Order: sequence, then structure tokens, then C-alpha cells
Amino acid sequence: MTISPPASAAVCLLRKDEVLRRTGLSRTYLWRLVRRGDFPPPVHSGRLVFWPSDAVDAWISKVIASKKEVGH
Repeated sequence: MTISPPASAAVCLLRKDEVLRRTGLSRTYLWRLVRRGDFPPPVHSGRLVFWPSDAVDAWISKVIASKKEVGH
């Protein structure tokens, strides 16, 4: 079963703390995944860093799907 946000859900920009909360990743591991290309790259605005919510949600869905394929 695939869980997807409602069609009316707007894409918003998430700050790093919200990304960490949603994914359960540590700050260090988040940046390691970004460097390896295994997590969506952030959007920079001056000194601020954001992630599009749809990209984070897609990554979470991909991780869940890959765990189901492996049988975890």
C-alpha cells in the first residue's frame, strides 16, 4: 500500500530540523547521504538551507518500498 499526500497538499520548503524529524536521520548522516547523491540536495537561500517537502516525502516512500522488497 502506497501512502501519498492528498492532491491538494502544497509543496513547502522544510528546514533541516524538520527534515531530521521526518526522516529520523542524524545531521551527520543526512549530509553524508546528500554528498553521496542518496538524498535530495537542499535548496540554498543565502545562509539558509531548505528541502522541498515533496522530495523528502518521495525519499521516505522510496526507502519504505525498498525495505518491503528486501523483506524487512
